[in-house]
Amino acid sequence: MKNILENLYFGDSNYNTYSCDENSSEEITMLTLQDSENKLLNCLTGEERKIFVDYVDSWDLISASMCLNKFLLGCKVGFNLNDSLKG
Repeated sequence: MKNILENLYFGDSNYNTYSCDENSSEEITMLTLQDSENKLLNCLTGEERKIFVDYVDSWDLISASMCLNKFLLGCKVGFNLNDSLKG
């Protein structure tokens, strides 16, 4: 367990980056989303553009919050499992 924690803390891995397999459905979906957002931003002006930007920013915040909550829940489950295995 000590080695796992040391690797997580001192390791040179960058856990803030995300990548997906080239030409996977996930990558295609991400590119479609990015392309659609750019097209909409280029078409919209004024108040409509502001509304769309606010919508996208709000969705990003909600999505990030949900991911963080799922991560924390997973950590709690892992710690509880570890404690129960120790006996």
